[in-house]
Amino acid sequence: MSLFQRAHDILNAKANKALDAAEKPDEMLDLSYEQMLDQLTKVRQALVSVAASRKQLELQEQQLQHSVDHLQDQAKQALAIGREDLAREALSRKAAAQAQIDGMEPQHSSSPSKSRSWSRRCRRCSSGSTRSGRRRRR
Repeated sequence: MSLFQRAHDILNAKANKALDAAEKPDEMLDLSYEQMLDQLTKVRQALVSVAASRKQLELQEQQLQHSVDHLQDQAKQALAIGREDLAREALSRKAAAQAQIDGMEPQHSSSPSKSRSWSRRCRRCSSGSTRSGRRRRR
């Protein structure tokens, strides 16, 4: 073992001993509690973000569905007046819009289950933190 390694080990041991003497368990619990509350706040913010994203996705899907319905009506009207070229164009746009809707489906279907599980965890943590906080304050 080199001289520098021994000096390093001695300094580490002395620093750890000094930190152990300065550390107070109640302060460490308070710090852990504050960190947990910060994490809980971040989880809640993430849940709000997920809910907003899900709502935006639903609105996009509704708009696209409205567009699909409108394009179908345009195709029928074009055929009624004998304009097959316009009907084909409307149907190709409809197919593109429907493909976008189909692409959104996997995102839309997985989002509610994830947010529900995070909501349950958040409520569980929140109820536990308020109980332990009340116990500590008494």
